[in-house]
Amino acid sequence: MKKKGILGLILIIFPLIFTGCQKEPEEPAVFTNTIKNAQPENAGDDIKPVNKFSYGIHSKDLFDADNISDAESEYKNIQFYSTETDADGKFPTAFVLKCYIENKIPVVSVNYTSDVSAMIKFAKEASKIRTPVYYDIFPCFGNENSEKYKENFRIFQGLLKKAAPSSSIVWSFDTLNDNTFSQYFPGTGYTDYIGMICLFDNPYDCIEKLSSFSNSYDVYSNVLPIIITRFGVSHYSDYDHTYKIEGAEKFIEYFYNDLCSSLEDIKAVIYADENMLNTQNTFITPCDYTISSLTELKEIFKKVTDN
Repeated sequence: MKKKGILGLILIIFPLIFTGCQKEPEEPAVFTNTIKNAQPENAGDDIKPVNKFSYGIHSKDLFDADNISDAESEYKNIQFYSTETDADGKFPTAFVLKCYIENKIPVVSVNYTSDVSAMIKFAKEASKIRTPVYYDIFPCFGNENSEKYKENFRIFQGLLKKAAPSSSIVWSFDTLNDNTFSQYFPGTGYTDYIGMICLFDNPYDCIEKLSSFSNSYDVYSNVLPIIITRFGVSHYSDYDHTYKIEGAEKFIEYFYNDLCSSLEDIKAVIYADENMLNTQNTFITPCDYTISSLTELKEIFKKVTDN
């Protein structure tokens, strides 16, 4: 599907599936050439695109490699497993090796730090791993100084590429707040994939967030291949203390089967199977995105990933 038709797809199909979305969608914002101007001369030289639309699961619990075995027994067609850590924390060696044994692609999300010594320590541990790993460096929510963020991203990217040349680097950002974070984009010479973080806090009231998703896709799909590093839809909100399980079921099907499947530059969608009601990240609305603890959502996820 042509990119100019994405917003039209959202506005036509989404209201047919859901009721309760009463807000009028805003027109997509007009963005500058900031991203293209940020590219160094060797932009895109090291791109290694995924060959097909892939499914994945993200969870902090997957840091414990035994939980990968549990996921493997539950779901078919999972190609990516993703977990997260701090640069000065324990390196997820067991997680990476378990992914290798299961013939899966490991994604390691590393939270932001400006501590270069921690980056060096992490890169040394990464150098001991001989299997390819996708490193999602410093997922961006806009809470750091943009110039300092890019500087630290590029330092860490250089350390990881030297330590683990077969690794792939992902730059990810929150795509649902009507901001493309172009001022944080490190340049295509420093990343292999664009990562889109798509955490929907309400399946019934999200036209504006879907419009923001469309804007971000339009900006970055001509730059690098895209991986949705964290997709989630809340089935319970701590804000209004209501359950939205039926809405979450419908939205998961819509997002995978109607929206993402039509966008050729999206190479993978990784579901964030996490309870974030107690999140310390003030840029994420406290919600429960888990599917593994609810039979209805687990069955929907099985349905979309079995296709």
